[in-house]
Amino acid sequence: MSPPSSPPRKRSWPRRIERALLGAVMSVIAFVIERRVLKSIRKGGKKSETGPTSPLEGGLGRDGLAVSPKQVRE
Repeated sequence: MSPPSSPPRKRSWPRRIERALLGAVMSVIAFVIERRVLKSIRKGGKKSETGPTSPLEGGLGRDGLAVSPKQVRE
């Protein structure tokens, strides 16, 4: 047999407020990331207007697999 269980402890008000704020912030972050991912998927394989910011920047190839960064030889 299991020992008698004690009544559940109530959480303190600061902890409840902290959890509520953290949940709200994480929801906003997830929403923003999801919108950016969906926008990227809708955009498809089109190249970005700004182009790569660095000559050592990698990315995705035509088949969707990661490619190694291009190195510039001087």
